[in-house]
Amino acid sequence: MTLTTAAGKVPSGSAYVERIHAYVDEAKRRDIRVTECITDAKGNRSLPPGKQEDPDVYTHIVDRSGDGGTS
Repeated sequence: MTLTTAAGKVPSGSAYVERIHAYVDEAKRRDIRVTECITDAKGNRSLPPGKQEDPDVYTHIVDRSGDGGTS
């Protein structure tokens, strides 16, 4: 459902909308399950993730490789 909700927020005409719906349809057809995990970080809620005192409160990119990969 999160993907379907996200598709509604992507600009119309974007290839991503079609791809999201195709993925959801495929998941239904194959009867696979997709889950998500949301954690409630207890940082300073008046600051965005990148401005937290502890940078490890939220998941973040720590390195970018030359081929575009991240870790």
